[in-house]
Amino acid sequence: MRKRPLCVLCCCFILMTILLTVSGLPVPWQEQIPSELSLTIKDGAEGRLYGQLYRIQKKNSGYALYIKNSILVVHSNRYSLNNSIITYDEAEELCIGNSLCVSGQVSLFQNATNPGQFDAAAYYKVRHISVQMTASSVTVTDHSVAWLSEAARRLQESMGAQFDRGLAKQESGVLKTMLLGDKADLDDQVRQMYQKGGISHILAISGMHISLLGMGLYRLLRKRLGIVCSSVLSGGFLFFYLILTGFPVSAQRAVFMFWLRRGAECAGRTYDEPTALSLAALVVLGENPLYIFDSGFLLSFGAAFFLWLLNQFKVEKRAFSLYFWLCMLPFTACFYYEVSFIGIVLNLVILPPLGCIMFLGIMGGLAGMAIPALGTVLLVPVGILLKMYTLLARLAMQLPFGSLLVGRPPDWQLILYGAGLFGLLLFQRKRRRGKSLFCGISGMVLVLFLIFRLPSPLSVSMLDVGQGDCLVIQMGSSAVLVDGGSTSVKYVGQYRIAPYLRYKGIRTIRSIILTHPDGDHMNGLCELMEMRGTGEFSTRIEQITVPEWMRESEAWEDMKTMAGQQKIPVFYAEKGDTFRFGSSIMRVLHPGTENYGENTNAGSLTFLLQTQDFAMLFTGDLEGEGEQAVCQDNIRCDVLKVAHHGSANSTSQELLDKTKPSLALISCGEGNSYGHPHREMLERLQSAGCEIVCTMDSGQITITADSGGIYIQKYKGMDS
Repeated sequence: MRKRPLCVLCCCFILMTILLTVSGLPVPWQEQIPSELSLTIKDGAEGRLYGQLYRIQKKNSGYALYIKNSILVVHSNRYSLNNSIITYDEAEELCIGNSLCVSGQVSLFQNATNPGQFDAAAYYKVRHISVQMTASSVTVTDHSVAWLSEAARRLQESMGAQFDRGLAKQESGVLKTMLLGDKADLDDQVRQMYQKGGISHILAISGMHISLLGMGLYRLLRKRLGIVCSSVLSGGFLFFYLILTGFPVSAQRAVFMFWLRRGAECAGRTYDEPTALSLAALVVLGENPLYIFDSGFLLSFGAAFFLWLLNQFKVEKRAFSLYFWLCMLPFTACFYYEVSFIGIVLNLVILPPLGCIMFLGIMGGLAGMAIPALGTVLLVPVGILLKMYTLLARLAMQLPFGSLLVGRPPDWQLILYGAGLFGLLLFQRKRRRGKSLFCGISGMVLVLFLIFRLPSPLSVSMLDVGQGDCLVIQMGSSAVLVDGGSTSVKYVGQYRIAPYLRYKGIRTIRSIILTHPDGDHMNGLCELMEMRGTGEFSTRIEQITVPEWMRESEAWEDMKTMAGQQKIPVFYAEKGDTFRFGSSIMRVLHPGTENYGENTNAGSLTFLLQTQDFAMLFTGDLEGEGEQAVCQDNIRCDVLKVAHHGSANSTSQELLDKTKPSLALISCGEGNSYGHPHREMLERLQSAGCEIVCTMDSGQITITADSGGIYIQKYKGMDS
């Protein structure tokens, strides 16, 4: 590195930034949101926002307006912020560069409260976006226009409209995502198929796209113009393309490195890839050091680094793609919790025509604005190729071992895998007999090591689903799911339950236990069933268990129908039934054969989970006569799942006297309209000597136990 002083200097600065950021220490140039802002708008508040419009993004419903240099006024308090995002129904009269006054309800972005859940607060903080607002009115105070950005937006809209005219809806959504960075029309099922097939990278505006566009244009211009003129024009085109696609970090990296390469050529200097890569990282982290946690940053810079590294190790061309797959494997496991084996083969098929798709797509979009018929003709082969991509991805998804859900690997496995891979790269440089066979076997061992999970003890996790219930009893890669629903979180199955199961690498649900058919216990389960029907959720479901009285109930008819369509057997449980899950026993305590159709809470399926080290009572929304029936049994438990989200009408003193729990878990949503958990119920728990843990304070809660005691892990707090 002696010949790369600039690279060394950049790497030192990057390392300092990483250490400061990871340790939680303030980085001087990092934006700090005023601490009092969270107190002012904690419960949502009406406010006014002033700033300049710098981006308009079409959503499935309405538009997202991005405002820079924001000034927020709430309750007569004035805050100077960086950027803000506005949700509004209309944007036809607005132009990039307009100064706006926006009125509406302002709120902060939510942090993730469960493992695997999308962390909106972290995502938008990286992008310097401080608050969001649902606008009731938008007023233009200054009609100035940023002509370059506005031209890019109008071009994006026009090309998108041509794609819609010339292609089927599904292919148009893919092409708009691939070329324009517009994901509004991308079908979720297609996105999932591409991800499972290991080809989702073609949907991102990445270095591959920039290389194909930038180098293609440069070589075309170079035939007629000189090096300098060709470099300036192709570099300017890529800058405009960055504006058009919204400056994704992967594209920023690729464009910056392209500029450096062309600049070095124009100046007659040698282009050094490590220096260019470190300078690009320095520029991005200089904008915001929190990018070090961003998946787009890590995937893009990681891919560029590994491509350079493999060239330094002189990896044979025939094995290059396989080694690159091994290098990127930890990243895909960490961010997608899934490993695609078929992607190695699939990329060999889909990458060669990608340049043709991009070229014809751009030409078809541009030509279609002047001559619609010509644009449609140019898009015909694009549509055929994209249909082929989707077909291949669908076939790959149906292969039994095309991809494997592995969950998020532990840090120690990632470190050892990296060390082993580095050793393998060192070895493959040597000229030795049988090298190919040894490297192939070593690569397989490394993959098996990364996806291997040590046998884990039984654990019980209560997810934070807002105002609802969802518990996961897990042992290894299989689990029992107890309820799953919410009245305060939209699409709770898709955005909270399924991501958690993927994060934990749960490939089999031995049974879904639905305690009773209320929406806040069931609607997320219905989502999982729907997602399973479309292939978006691949975890196998072996059985659904409901109380006997629900056999003829219409309240869960939709879920019952989906179970029948997917050939999932339904077991109707009653008092006295027992189930085994690993070394644990689940004993049904309630209900019997009584009909609780008029009082579903009282008919909640209640069972006792018993292991060698602890016992936990699951109660659903048990109350009234159902609770009295349970109290007739002589039961003791260490952990109590508090019924009905902490309602005053449940968890009576009699139940506490019978069960004598030392720990009580409560699932309820922050600021819920019911006032859960009620003060009277909390006082009863405290008088009984219970330690109380609630999802609205702690996020997801995990319980494990051994002969030494019961251990509580809180997602929003320290372990205890």
